[in-house]
Amino acid sequence: MKSKFSRLVNTACVCFLVTSLAACSPQSIKMFSDEAPLLNADADNILPIDVSEILTTTSQDMSIVISSGSMEGQTLIVGPTYFAASGRFCRKADIDDNLQGERYVACRSESGHWVLTRATI
Repeated sequence: MKSKFSRLVNTACVCFLVTSLAACSPQSIKMFSDEAPLLNADADNILPIDVSEILTTTSQDMSIVISSGSMEGQTLIVGPTYFAASGRFCRKADIDDNLQGERYVACRSESGHWVLTRATI
């Protein structure tokens, strides 16, 4: 009786470990490739290179006026940089255009550009 119970526990542990390791494998992270947002995102969501450089070099809370593109003149307010489960560096972000605030997540792609994705609750 004890032997059957022991095998059952061992089998359950192995299944749990295999499932956990499969979820953390590089293949599953590849689904969230850094280049995917650049290919799939609307061009309006890619921040200008000068803003991207500032976001890369300063990891603290900050506010910056977007210098060009479709969001030119709007204020980008970002939180501190964190390492996301997708394997990218990201920041919580808000766009304030004096009419309404929009919530986003800004994540850095492999090319160095920061891409905004509208946050959903």
